[in-house]
Parts: sequence; structure tokens; C-alpha cells
Amino acid sequence: MLFALAGCAFSNAEAAQDDELLELINQYRAGGTRCAGRSVAPAAALRANAKLAAAARTAADDGPLGKHLQREGYSANNAQWLNVTGTESPLLTMKLLAQRFCGQLTRASYTDIGIYQNGASWSIVLAAPRSGPTDAAAAAKKILALTNSARGQARRCGKTDYSKAQPLSWNAQLAAAATQHSADMASKNYFSHTAENGSTPDERVKHAGYRYRIVAENIAAGQADAREVVTGWLKSPGHCANVMNPKVTEMGAGVRSESASKLGIYWTQVFARPL
Repeated sequence: MLFALAGCAFSNAEAAQDDELLELINQYRAGGTRCAGRSVAPAAALRANAKLAAAARTAADDGPLGKHLQREGYSANNAQWLNVTGTESPLLTMKLLAQRFCGQLTRASYTDIGIYQNGASWSIVLAAPRSGPTDAAAAAKKILALTNSARGQARRCGKTDYSKAQPLSWNAQLAAAATQHSADMASKNYFSHTAENGSTPDERVKHAGYRYRIVAENIAAGQADAREVVTGWLKSPGHCANVMNPKVTEMGAGVRSESASKLGIYWTQVFARPL
């Protein structure tokens, strides 16, 4: 019992020091300061995040940071790991952080923080979660516009040359199939053309009520916007071939986000030619 109580007291003390350091960091961000000889505008307060704190603890023993964020289920748009040693004092630690990492501490794009203290060693993760487009429907239609722009130019996909192709038309049934698959991947935390229930792209299109001659599907995950998605597809021979396929005439697309998933944002594009 004595050991348990002592361990609890030590843990509570470190938690209190974590809170104190967070308060000091947020005061530093709010006050406006100079970093590398330049004035830095005030930045919003960081929010304590339990997943980042867990990643900070494991990253201190075994980097790199990315795999620890993935293990904890935090999908980051950007992230930074900071480490300082030599003092248990939050105030002195703050001084060390300001001297060594002023640019990272004052970066306005960071919104979340995780802090782990082990005696005189501090491990800190700053991050911003990856979030999907605010207007999913508009993002899906942007996929169509970018795809048609790509089809308007001859290009090479891997080792195959493609002539420019006719623009595709938007189809609501294909969009429904695409959106359903993106939502399923996001909610069930997987990334595959085959859904968790075993369904394949052609089966999902058929279930949406679309009668087809040809079906093809592109998927992507983790990208923040439609342009990044289509750019990535055009760099991949198989995805590029789907984009440039002259035999398809219609398409639909869908995007869904889930912060608790490993990849955060899931995109699906479905191509087809009707009967």
C-alpha cells in the first residue's frame, strides 16, 4: 500500500508539472515574442491531447514520431517532437524550449500538445490533426474537374501512353457508391478496394442501382484536398490509367473523415460506362 501511494503521489506531481509547462507554453505563444531575430505574432493556446501525450511517452524511448502517432490513432496534418533534458522544473524547461525551439513553439498551425515527463527529461509533441474538406460535396465535384482537366492532355501512365480523352460526366449513383465506400473505410479504419463485408467496386456500383459495362475505382487516404489526391493518382500508373481510360464515360466521388482512424481522410473515385 505504501508503494502504491508513493507511486500515485509521484504520478500526480508529474501531471501537475505537465499542466504547469503547458500553461507556460501557452503564455509564451499568446504574448508575442521574438524568434531568430524576428517578431512572432501571438498564436492560439494549445490543447492538451491524451493521444499525443501517449505518443510523447513512447517516442522518447523509440522514435520516429510517425509510427507512435499512428499507433495512438492520431492522424496528423503536421507534427513535431521536442525533447529537452537536465531539469525537472517546468520554468527552467520552458526557458530551454524557448532557446532551442522558439519557431516550433510559436507555430500557429499547431493546435494540440502532448507532454511526457520522466524525471529531468521532457518529451513534447506538437501537432495539428488532419481534417477533411469542410464541404465534402464540393470536394467530390473538384475531383471531377481535376480529372477532366487531366484527361484533356495526352500523358504517360507508367509505360503506357494515353491520348487525351473525352471529359467525364457526373453520376449521382456512382457518387453514392463512392461516398459509401469512403465512409465505410473511415468508420471501420481500413484502406482497401474490398470492403470489410467483402464487397467489391462492381458490387457496390450494382447495389447503388447503376447498370454498367465497365467499372473501375481509385482510392486514396490521408490527403487534405482534392488536388493532392488527383496529383497522387496521376503519379501512380494504375490509378492514372483509370483516369485516362477512354472507355469510361461517367464518374462519381466521395470523401469522408474520421479523426480516430489511422489515415484520417478517405477518398473514393468510381468510373463507369453504362449499358
